[in-house]
Amino acid sequence: MFLIRTLVFATLILTLSLTLVYASTGNQNNLNYGAQNLSLGGASSFTLSNYFSAAANPATLGAADVVMLGVGSNLFEPKIKSLDYQRESTQSDRGIAGGLDTSKQRIKNALLGFVVPIIPGSVSIGFVGLLPIDSLARMYTITTRESHLLLYNSRDQRPEIYTALGFKLPYNFSLGAGLYYSLKVDGNIQASVLPRDALARMYIDLKPVLTPYLGLLYKYSDFEIGAFYRDEQSAKAGVNIFVNFELNENSSLASVPFTASSSLIAFFEPRIIGIGSGFKFFNSYKLYFGVQEKMWSKYRAPVILLSGKDLDTLTGGEYENNKISLNDSYSFHLGVEWNQPTPRLILNKEYKLLVRAGIQRHTSALPESVNSLNIIDSGKTICSLGMGVLSKFTTMKSQEMKLQFNIGGNVIMLDKKDLQVRRNSYTTERAKIDGHIFTIMGDIGFEY
Repeated sequence: MFLIRTLVFATLILTLSLTLVYASTGNQNNLNYGAQNLSLGGASSFTLSNYFSAAANPATLGAADVVMLGVGSNLFEPKIKSLDYQRESTQSDRGIAGGLDTSKQRIKNALLGFVVPIIPGSVSIGFVGLLPIDSLARMYTITTRESHLLLYNSRDQRPEIYTALGFKLPYNFSLGAGLYYSLKVDGNIQASVLPRDALARMYIDLKPVLTPYLGLLYKYSDFEIGAFYRDEQSAKAGVNIFVNFELNENSSLASVPFTASSSLIAFFEPRIIGIGSGFKFFNSYKLYFGVQEKMWSKYRAPVILLSGKDLDTLTGGEYENNKISLNDSYSFHLGVEWNQPTPRLILNKEYKLLVRAGIQRHTSALPESVNSLNIIDSGKTICSLGMGVLSKFTTMKSQEMKLQFNIGGNVIMLDKKDLQVRRNSYTTERAKIDGHIFTIMGDIGFEY
């Protein structure tokens, strides 16, 4: 019996890496598509119309009357102090050495966006694609003996595609709708236990999943207000586990009934609701502000749970009291842009300088009473700064074109937190959050 249990545990531990947490939360901030939005603290994404509008508020596509195309790239440079996860226990504790600190790795993405009017000024289609530069998509698991940040995790990257339609409506309203294309995971785990050996095999498939989102915009003269909604993307992954026992016929354990089930969530994206406004003042200034809610409270612990019979130590449910629970988080955005009132003429081309600044405040998704330190989060203050150059020129066919270059950066300052969970009378867990993250983004686009 001891040998069989040893082989069973060896097989499942090698296959499942102990109790697995598959913690992927996707894009770091949906308001940061484009250097202009980044520089303005994400406040302009609710009302601004540009080549990345399909990923922010699709309603801003409605009034587009020119073709817009842009490409860009961003870079996250974390300067996070060690999360310093510690587990103190009076009982013997097993762990896995050499865990990867995903909060300290650089994140790089490439961006492509375009807008094409179907009926100029009335109906337009938009597309935005994000492609991780270092790796197309990553999958990872962590044990219950480590901590990872909810956001800004280098292993949460994957391709993202937004496709949307915008419609201009009467009375200065516009409406937009789109689909967010992402991935979910399906898998199959096979394990075979022989009298003196154990084998295991795993198949993993990445499958597409579509999430709808909507936008609304009202614009009158120099004032505009927009709203955004994206549904929850709970891409539940199915992993079927099959365990086969082949024992000697003379063994009293020739038939060992066992069943296994699994449940995990991969690439979780919360439901998002946001509203923002913008208005011009003093002719050359524009002020943006916005509020956004992310419903992390719908988050469910992405844990593979086993259930079985006969092998008592393998029954599922051990992680039930250690579930990851989160609260809804809120963010507040403010940005201002200065637009050079009089363009400069250089080599018969007009050039305008634009200077931007923004600030954001994000609340923590971590509840006051923490029951797990596997996924942790803290409040954030984000300060942004950037600039752009807009050029107008006429082609040989007397067609007017606009060329725009934008660059922006921000510093994400994490609130310092010392976290502690008293698991039971003999186990205590601790972790820390401290540090900041630098972001830089640039893009270039044109209109014709």
